[in-house]
Formats: sequence, C-alpha cells, structure tokens
Amino acid sequence: MQLGDHAGAVSCLDRGTRMDLNSNTAACLYAGSALQRLDRHAESIIRFDRAIRPEPQHADGYILKGKSLAKLGGRNGAISCLDRAIRPELDNAHAHRLRGEILLSLGRDKQAKACLDRPYGWSRAMRMQTAASGTGHPPD
Repeated sequence: MQLGDHAGAVSCLDRGTRMDLNSNTAACLYAGSALQRLDRHAESIIRFDRAIRPEPQHADGYILKGKSLAKLGGRNGAISCLDRAIRPELDNAHAHRLRGEILLSLGRDKQAKACLDRPYGWSRAMRMQTAASGTGHPPD
C-alpha cells in the first residue's frame, strides 16, 4: 500500500475490525476518515457509528460523523452530532467551530456567532492553558 492510498487503507482497517466491528474505535475512525477523503460520506458514517457505539464519550466520532452528514446535506443531523461533542464533559473546540460554520450556512447567524465568538474557539481547558502560558497562544 502506498502513502495516500485511502481505499487501500479502508480495506486494511475493515479487515482488522471484521472479527468484532465494535471493538476497535481507532480503526473505525481511521477508516471513516479515509472514506471522507474519498468523498464516500455515507460509508464513512457507518464507520463513525461503529466507533461511537462502544465509546459514546468519544468526541472525534461525533465530529467526523457531523462533517460527513453536513457534506451529504444533513446539516441539522450534523449539528446534533456536534452538540454531542460539545457537551460539558467533552467541550470540543473543533466541534464549536464546525457547528458555527454549519449554522452560518443555515442562516442562523446569531447562534453561529455564539459558537464562533468563543475565545479563540478553544475549549475551557485550552483557554486555561493559554492564560497560564501568558503568551496569548496555546502551549505547543
């Protein structure tokens, strides 16, 4: 398999999860991401659902699923997924930004502004790290 061979990667990752499709969250996320790069969003959603099922607290699964839903025109479903990634225990900054962009595309400017105007769009933990660094930028 060559670098950038997303279809080959999906095949390998699917073989690795074939025995128990719910057991390998990382493999499902990687397969779904590779399918996104191939614009195979309906298939990627299946992989993201497999990743979310055993680990419902995993923000990346919801974010990636939301991106695919948005690409397929399911923007309200995408917002619902992103809301799952924004819950207080996860508070994912990337989910806030993506949610704001989708809300803008729906013409819901006031709600979008609330997502996009968060300090640097970062989570609470990131804002605390930035304040502690004194530089105005998150630590590397």
